[in-house]
Amino acid sequence: MLSRLFYTVSLFALCLLSSSCVHKSLINDRAFERTGSFYIVEKENSKTLRAFQGNFFWNDYDEYYEMGLSNFFGKRELYLKVSSENALLRTADGFYLQSLDVDSLVSQFLGYKIPMNSLRLWLKGYFAFNDVPEKLSKDKFNKTNFFVVSEWEVTLSSYDVFGPRKIILQRKQENSSITIKLIVKN
Repeated sequence: MLSRLFYTVSLFALCLLSSSCVHKSLINDRAFERTGSFYIVEKENSKTLRAFQGNFFWNDYDEYYEMGLSNFFGKRELYLKVSSENALLRTADGFYLQSLDVDSLVSQFLGYKIPMNSLRLWLKGYFAFNDVPEKLSKDKFNKTNFFVVSEWEVTLSSYDVFGPRKIILQRKQENSSITIKLIVKN
């Protein structure tokens, strides 16, 4: 009887210990990582001007984050590294841009602004402190699934434990629209 009680208590303690170790490894990971595919479509007067697709990676190390875009053959086309001091963008053909503000840097390169620092948090299912979302809606699990911030309509769906696995940003203006889709695979 005593040995059965000891066995049960030991098993229970082992279960608690193993579950606490798993939890700590998720919390103490040194980086938040997402990889998957991306699609960018720019339209004017309902006609496609430019369309890009490929794979992306996103690594967030708290003090900085980095993003890379590559084509489907694996060739990196764009690399972006952002810290509190500056933002650096590098293309496959050796073109470099540097700025103190990542949104300005991306706008200078693409011709339109993408809220990169906000996207950093949207990938985790959160808002930036300065984001004031409009038309906020949540799914049946109380996860944010749609909102509007800075002219961007944002749809978040297919959540896993780290955040949304599908992120769609769409900005519509008079005769043009931009749609960015990130489909997370890891």
